[in-house]
Amino acid sequence: MVVHRVRRVGRLTAVALAIVLAAGVLTATALAASFRGAFDEKDAIIDSGTAVTVAGTIGCPAGDTVTVRATISQAYTSAVAEGTWSASCTGNSQRWSAAATVTDGAHLKPGCAQGAGLSIVSKDGSAVKVRQWFNGYLELHYPHKGVVTCLRRL
Repeated sequence: MVVHRVRRVGRLTAVALAIVLAAGVLTATALAASFRGAFDEKDAIIDSGTAVTVAGTIGCPAGDTVTVRATISQAYTSAVAEGTWSASCTGNSQRWSAAATVTDGAHLKPGCAQGAGLSIVSKDGSAVKVRQWFNGYLELHYPHKGVVTCLRRL
């Protein structure tokens, strides 16, 4: 009878452990799935080619802080632009938009560009999640003008 009781407790412990592990995996999967970042494919050049507004959608756990750093480069003009955006996370998908300013004296022109992004999610001042991405082809254009289609060669 004592052996039977030990087996029963052992089975209950194993079931409880399996439930806890499954809950942990599901929670980690949900958090990972909510964390995303990328550029929209179409962006507007502003300020006579010396800055470009890049935007996208990002999601992160409520209460955390997210910072997006963007670098846009255009090979045929040799222009490089950098910008940053930061906000408190809402726990839902949220729009971000950063004005990236040309850093090297060149000017951006309508057409193709490349973009690299870095998103950093912080909790209590410490980074808890970092993601980097690359968009090989961003279509840059002036506000309220037609979009120049990238020829997919930079």
